[in-house]
Amino acid sequence: MNYPSDSLTSVVRQVRALLWTARVELSGAFRYRASFVSDIVVYTVILTLFMMSGSGHSLSEKYGVADYRSLLFAGYIAWTFANSALVSSVNNTSAELSRGTFYRKLNACCPLPLIQLGELLSTVLMNCIVAFTVAIIGGIVWDLRLYVSGVSLGAIAICSLGMYGMGLLLNGVTIKYKRVGSLLFLFQLGLLFVTDTIPSDSIVLSVTRLVPLTACNDLIRLSMIGADFVEPAVRLCASSLAWLALGYVVFRFLLFRAKIDGNLLHY
Repeated sequence: MNYPSDSLTSVVRQVRALLWTARVELSGAFRYRASFVSDIVVYTVILTLFMMSGSGHSLSEKYGVADYRSLLFAGYIAWTFANSALVSSVNNTSAELSRGTFYRKLNACCPLPLIQLGELLSTVLMNCIVAFTVAIIGGIVWDLRLYVSGVSLGAIAICSLGMYGMGLLLNGVTIKYKRVGSLLFLFQLGLLFVTDTIPSDSIVLSVTRLVPLTACNDLIRLSMIGADFVEPAVRLCASSLAWLALGYVVFRFLLFRAKIDGNLLHY
């Protein structure tokens, strides 16, 4: 017979596991700073290319404001968080599969997606530092304003969960087929150009409306100009929930197939 205290103990144990995973990942990130610094350099270089090429002029027409650079920058910062949420668990899984230690996570007392959610938490926290640093550089060099509000922070948090769901799907593919670095790179690059982070064609957006980042960008920009953002907010919540559910189902299926095929212990 299950007692309420047993359920509460289980929940507490899982929360502790999530926080412990986040703490370990954060500790590793600060210990090995090369990856942390390289993220700042890469994101700054990409931003520099966009600023020098004058990308984003059409955002002025779409949102009816002259300061298109701030609109572009807001979407760019949202993309860095979406990108981090997408690749965090995939990179960790790929590394552990190559070392032959992935089975330890499978035998943990907590569900694997919960442990990976802890990895996501640490990744988001680290990306806050990266984004803040890039924002400082952007403010100094191009006089860019980083838009921060409860709406924008909430949108990025929900979007990160949705992109984590998309990452679960890719994570399952990684477990089943191992080397998916090229596919992951295409996803990262595609998110930048098809989600209106950089102005995208309306035909493309009619398809990528189902991606959380597309709705997130629209929501943040509408809130920046004081316009109504109910529609993109509903779309963001719905798409994030859908990707979480789909990602989890596909992940569990591909993990099951990998177990059947017996390819978890070799790379």
